[in-house]
Amino acid sequence: CPACRGAVEPVEELRNEFSDVIQVEFRHYPLEQTHPWALTAAGFAECAAKQGKFWEFHDQLYKEQETWAHAPEPIVFFARYAQESGLDPLTLERCLEDPKTLGQIRLERSIGAKQGVQSTPTIFLNGRPLVGPLQLKAQGKNIVLEELKKLASKLRQ
Repeated sequence: CPACRGAVEPVEELRNEFSDVIQVEFRHYPLEQTHPWALTAAGFAECAAKQGKFWEFHDQLYKEQETWAHAPEPIVFFARYAQESGLDPLTLERCLEDPKTLGQIRLERSIGAKQGVQSTPTIFLNGRPLVGPLQLKAQGKNIVLEELKKLASKLRQ
């Protein structure tokens, strides 16, 4: 989704600045009604993760979003991004055909819904939800710093 693309930079900034103390986990929440290729893109990303190349594929997917988002068959672009990310094509094909891949994506969406996710991107910082890139940019760093202060206080006790 375009809003998710807007969150890439602030998430990357947090990953870079706090790489030794935070862990970024990506959970799929494809909104198929709004973005018809979201589930397919999530499938490719999930399969990239299984080959240890999630972030490479993720970055390429969002960098080129304007190119594939309006294409009649974006799967051609997804396959190219997978190749450029260094994915093994046979392993990718088997993964995309495996019902467990779709099951994992649907499970992550279900968990997100139970956590109150209603739109994307929703970013949780130690359980605290931030909705959209603007809220993440405005509050993300401060929340991380607050959580680190809480942790330091607990460790001193």
